[in-house]
Amino acid sequence: MTAAQDGKLLVYDAYTGCKTHRVDLENRWVMSAAYSPQPGIVASGGLDNAVSLYLLNDDNGTGALKRQMNGHDGYVSCIKFIDATKLVSASGDETVAYWDVDRGTVITQFAGHRGNVNFVAVSPDGKLAVSGACDKTAKVWDLRDGSKPVRTFLSHKSDVNGTCFFPGGNAFATASEDGSGRLFDLRVAQAINTFGEAPDTDAIPATSVAFSASGRLVFLGYEDGQILVWDAFSARQVATLKGHAERASALGVSKDGIALASAGWDKKVNIWLTA
Repeated sequence: MTAAQDGKLLVYDAYTGCKTHRVDLENRWVMSAAYSPQPGIVASGGLDNAVSLYLLNDDNGTGALKRQMNGHDGYVSCIKFIDATKLVSASGDETVAYWDVDRGTVITQFAGHRGNVNFVAVSPDGKLAVSGACDKTAKVWDLRDGSKPVRTFLSHKSDVNGTCFFPGGNAFATASEDGSGRLFDLRVAQAINTFGEAPDTDAIPATSVAFSASGRLVFLGYEDGQILVWDAFSARQVATLKGHAERASALGVSKDGIALASAGWDKKVNIWLTA
């Protein structure tokens, strides 16, 4: 599934490459989209400061607005479903919101960043979230307790553009404007690996990040469209994927681990075999 600033949300069959649904969004200035675990429901968010839910119609391949959820005072930069009834969103209002999807209300508003929140990821067990922001930090939140962040991680020199949990849930990776990625272990509360040591100047920003299904590989997307593949344990680069002419804005690995999908500002979606 993809969403772009032409005001369209498109759902594809990954095997055939054919579109199965086209949704005309209420807000064309979209920045994020997510597929619900409940079949037939998708969400989008963007410059209208709202999280919008749409119902997909299998009969004619379109979609209709189900609910618009308002709770942010800034643009919605990222949406992640936890399950069919809960999701989290990141916003330019410097917060992360934890939503009750059925009621359309915010359960908890997590505040603590001092800059726009660019991305949020959810742990495999659905209990934790990690956000990355323009204040150069990544913060870990316990979704069951919204009082304070569990941890704040300070090791990047610039904006944190992307976050992703390790498959086991005890670590996470980041992608930063400083040109590097980091692997943080929650058990020792610090960075244990760096992918591409950032120079003081002229770094190509890292824009997105994803783990392989086993966690052994880290995929980092960059502003120039390249995707570099790193060994998570040795921090050694093992491959370079070239298929985008512009920013590799989003990465995702299939549940079975055999494919990586990448979206770019060149209006292309690429699917790479990883196994």
